[in-house]
Amino acid sequence: MDVEIFEETAESLLSLEADLKIGKVTIGRLLMLAYRRNILLHHIHDMEKNNTKVDIRIFSYLIELDRLRQKYFSTM
Repeated sequence: MDVEIFEETAESLLSLEADLKIGKVTIGRLLMLAYRRNILLHHIHDMEKNNTKVDIRIFSYLIELDRLRQKYFSTM
């Protein structure tokens, strides 16, 4: 898996968490995170198809993305 995707996703999660605290989240930001979530899901699928060990960070990022998305929509 591309290390860049992990780094970008981690940075995006930290940034989104900070923006949620001050109420500054845009729809474009949420769409970008949804896109990243889909990329992670595709990597899981590819790894399973190739019998490659799935990196546990993928699951932690997916859980965190879902948690932040729920947090955002609960404040609307």
